[in-house]
Amino acid sequence: MTNVALEPPALFDETTEAMDTLATWLEHFPGGICTHWPHPNSPAALTSFPTVEAWRQALNALDLDPTCFAPAVVRIKYRRAQKLYLLAWADADVILAAEMVAFTALELALNDRFGLLIKGLSPPPKKKKEPSATGMIATPLLSDLLDHLVTHQGIRELDFPTARIGGGRVVNRLRKIGPLADRPTLTEMRNRHAHGSPIEGGPLSGLLHVIRDLIHYCYA
Repeated sequence: MTNVALEPPALFDETTEAMDTLATWLEHFPGGICTHWPHPNSPAALTSFPTVEAWRQALNALDLDPTCFAPAVVRIKYRRAQKLYLLAWADADVILAAEMVAFTALELALNDRFGLLIKGLSPPPKKKKEPSATGMIATPLLSDLLDHLVTHQGIRELDFPTARIGGGRVVNRLRKIGPLADRPTLTEMRNRHAHGSPIEGGPLSGLLHVIRDLIHYCYA
C-alpha cells in the first residue's frame, strides 16, 4: 500500500485545478452526499451523489462563467463556497458553512455593483453614524440590495437560467418582507445562518444556483 500525503490545497485559489486537487484529496475519505438539489422535475429533488467525482462535477457545473467580469475577490469567495460544498463529502454538516460563505460572495458583488447607487437613492441619515471600530465601510443591508434588483433594476425570472432548472421562482424571494414577497426571503435565509437561529433547517436547495445567477447578473 502506498502512503499518500494528504496535503490540503491552497486556500486562496479560484481555479478549477484547486477543486480537482481537493477532490483527489477527498477520495481517501469515506463519505457520500444525499441532499436536495435542483432537477428538471423539481427544484428540490432528493439527490444522491455516489462518488466524489460525481459531486465535484455537479459543483463544477456551477462555476462562474469565464466571460463574467466579476473581480478576483468575488471569484475567490465564490470558489471558497464551492470548496466547502465539496468538503461536505466527508461531513454533510459543512454545507451550512458553504451556504454562509456563498452569501458573502453575493453580498460583496451586490455592494460592488449597486451599493453606492442605493446610498444615493436613500435619504440622508438623521443622525451621523459613529465610525466603525473595525474600519469597515458602512454598506446597504442585504435586504435593500436584493430589493433594489426588483424595484429599480427590473430583474426577471429569465435572469435565473441556472436556478430555474427545477421550475422554482426566485424574484419574489429577493423582495423585502411584504405582501409581494415569497417567504422565507433570501435575506431571511441568510439571517437564519448569520444571526444564530436555534432552528437551522437543512441545506437550501438551489442556493448556489441562485447566487451564481445573481453574480452573473451583477456583472453582465
